[in-house]
Amino acid sequence: ITRALLVPGALSSAFVEGSVVDPDGKPMGSVTVLVATPAMRGVPIHWTEEGTGRFKVGPVPPGSYTVTLQPRGFAQTVFGPRD
Repeated sequence: ITRALLVPGALSSAFVEGSVVDPDGKPMGSVTVLVATPAMRGVPIHWTEEGTGRFKVGPVPPGSYTVTLQPRGFAQTVFGPRD
C-alpha cells in the first residue's frame, strides 16, 4: 500500500457500555455480551464483570449496534439496533 485514506467517521472512537442486573436488581457477572453491527463479519464475545455486572466494548466505529445478552438461567435478550 502506497497511500491510505482515513475517513474520520470510520475511526474507532465509540464505546458500547452498560450493566446487567437480575430481576431483583442484583448485578449479574459472567453474562455473555455480543455487540454487533451489520458491517461486522464476526462478533467478538465479551462478558460482564463479576460483582458489578458491567461491560464496556470498544473502541468501535460510531454507528448502529445490536447488543445481545446471554445470561445463564435466563432467556437471551436483544437490544437494538441503536446508535
